Amino acid sequence: MIHSPSLWGLVPLIVFIILILRKFNPIAAISVAIIVGAVMSGSGLMEVAEVIGKNGLTDFIAYIGLVILAGGGLGKIAEKTGVARNIVYFIMNKVGINTPNKAMISTMIASSLLAALLGTLAGANAIVAPVLIPVVAAAGLSSSVVAILFHGAAAAGVLIGPFTPPVVTLMELTGLTYPQVLLYAGLPVAVILWVCTFVYSKMILKKSLIEHSYPEEDLSGFNQKESEMDPKQKKITTQATVAFSVILIASIIYGIMIKGGATYTIVIILLTTIITGLAGRMSPNQIADTFVEGAKPLLWIFIQFVLFTPFIYFTEKMGGVRSA
Repeated sequence: MIHSPSLWGLVPLIVFIILILRKFNPIAAISVAIIVGAVMSGSGLMEVAEVIGKNGLTDFIAYIGLVILAGGGLGKIAEKTGVARNIVYFIMNKVGINTPNKAMISTMIASSLLAALLGTLAGANAIVAPVLIPVVAAAGLSSSVVAILFHGAAAAGVLIGPFTPPVVTLMELTGLTYPQVLLYAGLPVAVILWVCTFVYSKMILKKSLIEHSYPEEDLSGFNQKESEMDPKQKKITTQATVAFSVILIASIIYGIMIKGGATYTIVIILLTTIITGLAGRMSPNQIADTFVEGAKPLLWIFIQFVLFTPFIYFTEKMGGVRSA
């Protein structure tokens, strides 16, 4: 049994890093690290169970995992109701994608905005990509440039969104309000990411068009125009988009007024989900099923976040953090 403080306490962390580098599933890797930590610290099965049940499920990091799950659910609702597509169309129409520069700007705006609203980088880009790629490809962008734009812009987006994991974590750890986090942390870093992403994309555009141009099927893939939608469905989608925007903005403003903090985030997501789904003519069952469908691919993140608490607990119990 290892007594605190001891450098041996870092063994679980080293095990976790090695397993991740060997392409282990994150949940498997952290589970093995927890077992190693429990054995080395002389902890029994009951102590492990208590740390997971009492600490892991109630710790703030598990709440962040829950926010990520809910964000995935909201993203799927926005996709199914056509809200996300409407937002992208609005940006495309306002910017006017007829030059490479405008194509890059519209891609970055759409990716950043959806990542900020939905709280997920991959989820936002998955929604944006089918709509934007054929248009920006025709405007003269390469696949590698679009990939850079998607990643850089969405990364900036999750730093400025009202209920994205990084922002919620900063609010909880620092006690700052959302406007303070946005002004002093989120926006400064986001601006750097936007500038670097745009400048680097411009630098490699000509060369990447030779090496990584889009195939013909992508250039012709955008056939359905916004005006071709069924008038009734278009009206429903517009109503859902308005409902999504109004309830989201109103909830954020109200949360700032009452100083709701990080814990208010889940309420905003769930309320926006329900109102948007109802405005999109979805039944309560459809809303619930769609929400779960969107959250399901992110379940592993929630489980991993729950297991992070016992992982940290056993590392600290052996004094690995203090001795380091």
